[in-house]
Amino acid sequence: MNIEDAKILVFTVDCWNSKTGANTMSELFSWCKKDNLANVYIRAGVPDYQQCGYYFQICENEVIKSIIKRNLEIGHNVEVGTKTLNQEYEIEEKRYSKFKNRQIWPLLYLREILWKLGNWKSKALNKFLEDFNPDIIVFAHEGYIHFNRLVRYSVKKTGAKSVGYFWDDNFTYKQMPFNLGYYIYRFFQKRDIAKNVRVTDANFTISPKTKREVDNEFGIDSVILSKPLKEDKINKNEYIEKLDEPIKMLYAGNLGIGRINTIISVSKILDEINNEGKIITLDVYSGTNIDDNTRAKIGKYVNLCGSVPQREVAGLQNKADVLLFVESLEKRYRKIARLSFSTKLVDYFGSARCILAVGDSDIAPIEYMKTNDIAIVASDYDQLYNAILRIKNEQNILAKYSKASLDFGIKNHSYDVIISKLKGTLQSII
Repeated sequence: MNIEDAKILVFTVDCWNSKTGANTMSELFSWCKKDNLANVYIRAGVPDYQQCGYYFQICENEVIKSIIKRNLEIGHNVEVGTKTLNQEYEIEEKRYSKFKNRQIWPLLYLREILWKLGNWKSKALNKFLEDFNPDIIVFAHEGYIHFNRLVRYSVKKTGAKSVGYFWDDNFTYKQMPFNLGYYIYRFFQKRDIAKNVRVTDANFTISPKTKREVDNEFGIDSVILSKPLKEDKINKNEYIEKLDEPIKMLYAGNLGIGRINTIISVSKILDEINNEGKIITLDVYSGTNIDDNTRAKIGKYVNLCGSVPQREVAGLQNKADVLLFVESLEKRYRKIARLSFSTKLVDYFGSARCILAVGDSDIAPIEYMKTNDIAIVASDYDQLYNAILRIKNEQNILAKYSKASLDFGIKNHSYDVIISKLKGTLQSII
């Protein structure tokens, strides 16, 4: 069978919706024929990605209700762009918003118990699997045990080949300082992911650092694969420094898990550097709620602009001089994202703008950008101060890193390069 004719079923936690910005999977499979691509997801939301032919959603509230109501039918087909927001959707949206960026270990244990007891192996799910009849199932190795269990059930039920994707650290004990709840939960996560690996025919990893640790831990030979940089996302205009205007830095994204405090650090540095006039400013676009006490710590050279639709982010990046990549420098948060690789980084490469990357040296994207010299990198406050000082004082540094990141992105992350690697791996297992 040619991979172009294969039917591919992708399992994700969230639906494919452009508002989230988390579009790695949908971008990777944009080459598929519409009728050959399906998606199963388990969180609130309505997809808007038109290239996928079939969607199936399992609502967590229905799973919980099925513990008592054993005849309750779980799961349903979803049409793209459905406008009706039912009660289940609204309840889940409120719950996820409330606990976003927070890990309350007893609640995580409770969720897994409820899913274990729930009747999610439903007639509707089985019918969807039988009707679509996939040749390949693709999924991320998630930290949610209930999601992984769903994937393994579907692989066994369909007899399809399966491909896993490691894009986060959910199997080591290195993410957080000692925390008993975290260590116990991680033990079960790691054991569960090992079960995933045993049913896969191939595995992808999001970065070189992720590959090293995954291959060593699970005894596999994974393939490095990132989100592809599409041709229409590449800014072909060479960056030209504006000598008579302030340097504009931009950050657009989540400010949770300590990132807001990194922004506060940047603000303090800008207050000092701009003591003789406005030289560098920072615009922050984020939907993260920021309380009044935190806002009071942010100086006049940082503009908190609220959220912005994902479709407008590229235009904002093209108007900026420096794109800020931010992770936390606080001890309790600084390694949370150590094996992840933000989807925004590939977009950054295509924007042809200088990148200022802030985060612990043990984080995969920080290591990646520093090793390949495609960004100005800072891993503590002093390095951050010196980095911003370089941006202020060094002539042509913005043009240098704009070109370096763009050239590197085209060479290593372009659509043709990534999709060729993806198709080649999938073809090898069918």
